[in-house]
Order: sequence, then C-alpha cells, then structure tokens
Amino acid sequence: MIRLRIAFISAAAVFCVLCAFAELSRAASESKGEDAVFLQQAVNNVSWLATLGEMAEKQAASDGIRRYGEITSAHYHKQTDELHRLAAQNNIPLFPDMNTARRNTVAYFSQKSGAEFDRNYISLMVEENESQAAVCRKYAQAGSDAAVKFYAHINIDVYEAFAKEARRLLLALPKPVLK
Repeated sequence: MIRLRIAFISAAAVFCVLCAFAELSRAASESKGEDAVFLQQAVNNVSWLATLGEMAEKQAASDGIRRYGEITSAHYHKQTDELHRLAAQNNIPLFPDMNTARRNTVAYFSQKSGAEFDRNYISLMVEENESQAAVCRKYAQAGSDAAVKFYAHINIDVYEAFAKEARRLLLALPKPVLK
C-alpha cells in the first residue's frame, strides 16, 4: 500500500514537471515567434526602403531628395545587416520578401523620374518611416528578446527623424500647377 502511494505521488510529480516544462517550452516558442515576425517584417521593410533610397539617388530631380535617398539607403543597408545578425543570434530564419505591393511599388517608381518621382517618393517616405517608428515602439514595449527590443528602441528616433526630414522636403517641393 505504501509502495502504491509512493508510486502514485512519484507519477504525479513527474506529470507536474512535464506540464511545467511543456508550458515553458510553449511560452518560449511563442516569444520566439513574436521575435521572428518582428524581424521578418523589419528586414523586408528595411530592404525595400533601401531599394527605394537607391532609386531616389538616381531618379530624383531635387538635390535634397537625392541626398535623402543616399543617407537613408546607407542607413537601411546597415539595418539590414543588423537584423540578419539578430536573427542568426536567435536562430530565426529570414526569408525573401514576397510582398506584391512592395514589388509593384518598386516597379512603379522605376518608371518615374524628376518632379513626379520626388513628390511620390518623399510622400511615401513620410508614411513608411512613421509606420516603422510605430512598429518599433510597439515591439520595444512588448517584445520578448532583449537585443531585439534594444534594436527596436534605438531605431524609433531614427525613423522619426527620417519622417520629419521627409516631411520637410515634401513641404519644400514646388506645388503642382493645376491646369
């Protein structure tokens, strides 16, 4: 009888340990999933913004917008490297961007130049940098990995500064003439 009680208590203890381990494992994979989603979205967006910045260097009419494209493109390329490093550090695979809207936007901008390119590009940069700042702010507050949260936190100000400069450049552009 005592042996049966000991066996039952031992089995219950093993069951509790296994349940606790499973819960910890589930929580870890959920947080890893959250990190993976943030890193994948960030690398896709930053790579896209770098491509658009390179286009601005070549196709913009305004010297200010060409310089903006050059500065942001260089920064976004550095961010891409950092995001890949963070993903590798966390054993998170990153995949090529399959977003049709981003590919179509690149195709659209590849056919534009001059003042038309300038206005469309810099308007998009205001929106995209504000959006990226908001995504980083959300992850910096609620993310799980300390290094990824730090990346998000330090880039909030960068995106906000890029958005502010893009807005300044947009407002400095000549207004279109309606006929």
